[in-house]
Amino acid sequence: MAFDIARGLPQPLLAYEAAIGRRESLRHRIEAARSSAPRQGHVYCRTLELKLLLVLRRLCGRMSREESQRWWGWLAKHRGSTVDAVFDPDDRLPASIEALHHFAEYARHPRAFVRQVIRG
Repeated sequence: MAFDIARGLPQPLLAYEAAIGRRESLRHRIEAARSSAPRQGHVYCRTLELKLLLVLRRLCGRMSREESQRWWGWLAKHRGSTVDAVFDPDDRLPASIEALHHFAEYARHPRAFVRQVIRG
């Protein structure tokens, strides 16, 4: 949903307007979304998941130093223009829960972790 909002489609607000019966306001917001100029310069990424994968693959020897540096450089280059599906600096709870979810999944399914991260 964060990707759609960043592209100019405020889905939660549209759902809210529809739910409380504000049809005219809903039509106005839909028209505004349709007529808004496309936003340029954003990259769409699940930053936490990418960082976790980069660290783990590098630690396990499944990624070269050069490739790792290239990806970290890409993240640094796009800092400020990255739209994340989960992380929001004003609400860190969803990203924290996602991190816990990843670690719990790795602990619950170690063979899948080995297949995905170590063997790659």
